[in-house]
Amino acid sequence: MQIDGVNYGEIFSPIVKLNSIRLVLFVPDAYNLEVEQLDVKTSFLLGDLDKNIYTKQPEGFVIKGKKRFCLQIKQVFI
Repeated sequence: MQIDGVNYGEIFSPIVKLNSIRLVLFVPDAYNLEVEQLDVKTSFLLGDLDKNIYTKQPEGFVIKGKKRFCLQIKQVFI
């Protein structure tokens, strides 16, 4: 998914050691707590939008001839 000249030099590889996972899960268990997960990058997809939200066009996906345009995020009901 990398594009030469845009993000070709960027590398993102999240790695976690098994001991770290064990520690993160041990602490809530020791204190009788619950563990929950939240994906912050896509959390807006499940929220209710009460106003218009606009964003810049992502690099590499700029519409030719409309470089200064922005994109509107719309709520879709499924």
